[in-house]
Formats: sequence, structure tokens, C-alpha cells
Amino acid sequence: MSLNIRMISYDLHRGKESDYETLWSAIESNWSSYRLLKSTWLIKTNQTSNEIFNTLKVYIADTKIKIFINRLPTDWDGNVSNNAFTWIKDHE
Repeated sequence: MSLNIRMISYDLHRGKESDYETLWSAIESNWSSYRLLKSTWLIKTNQTSNEIFNTLKVYIADTKIKIFINRLPTDWDGNVSNNAFTWIKDHE
């Protein structure tokens, strides 16, 4: 399977802010990553969304974090930082 960019989105429901820090550390330590928005990361990986979720669920098991993982589509745009677009282009 070729490498591709996956997007990880999450939301904290009635939990502690520190729960996010554990998730952030897990993302940063497991993949080449870029924090796109407050609750959205991009990662470069050859893993499926299910494999990524299985890695991360250990870190969020005791939290109120809800998570969604998908492959970044090829048609994207927005008004995020130029650094984000550079990261995406460098990792496509």
C-alpha cells in the first residue's frame, strides 16, 4: 500500500483538557504529523484508518474524546496557513 495522508479529527465531550495532550503526544510519536486545526491533525502513513484508530484508542480509552479518521481527499482548499498547504504538498 502506498503512503497517503490521513486526517484525524476529534472532539472532547465533557472531559479534561489534559486528555487532549495524551492524544497529541500519541499522534506526534507515531507518525509524521501536522496539526491543521485545533482538533484536526494530518498524518503521513501507509496504515488504514482502522489501524490508526486501533493505535489511538489505547490513548483515549478512559477519556470522553470522540475521534474520526479518513483519507485526505485529493481535492482540498481552505484558508489555513501556508505552512499547512506546504506540508500537504510535501507529503502527497
